[in-house]
Amino acid sequence: MPLALPDRAAAVRWFAEELLCLMAALDLAVRRGAYEDVWRMAWSVSGFHVLHGQLLEDLMAWEAGLAAAEAIGQPEPLAVTRMYLGAAHVRVGSHEAAEQHVWAALAFARQAECPGLVADAERALGWVLGQRGAPADVGAGARPVPRAPPDQGRGPAGRETGAVTGAVPRGLSSVHCTWLSTT
Repeated sequence: MPLALPDRAAAVRWFAEELLCLMAALDLAVRRGAYEDVWRMAWSVSGFHVLHGQLLEDLMAWEAGLAAAEAIGQPEPLAVTRMYLGAAHVRVGSHEAAEQHVWAALAFARQAECPGLVADAERALGWVLGQRGAPADVGAGARPVPRAPPDQGRGPAGRETGAVTGAVPRGLSSVHCTWLSTT
């Protein structure tokens, strides 16, 4: 049963007090191959990391989350982790890596056939493209949105390995997808 906290301030205090334990649990989950736990824990600690300027920690957690999602091999966790890893890359100034991850997120969301997740990935793509300093590229009617590059969305084979090279779109709608809501 999740711990019920009365308000946001209490949740922030709890995360501040327990973050080292949460990160140790994430590391243990990685070492034990508990892939479901790894990518979901990355998701859980991300907001705290971002709010407190722990951007490299957030990036590392999402790198672990992506590796776990790749091990699982299902499109929904791959879309979620790629989307948030893309946002983490933007925050540390790695715009090219961010774009690659968010394009892949969109491809995986489409593969999952989950409209809410597709909408979230499209919103994330617009945000990432806007952060690179070229908002005209994503303006309404400026140009059609291109399809994902052909090497994206194929899982581990198409992923760079070993490289850890603002705000992110609000709320993930993908909880409506069957896979995410049942696991």
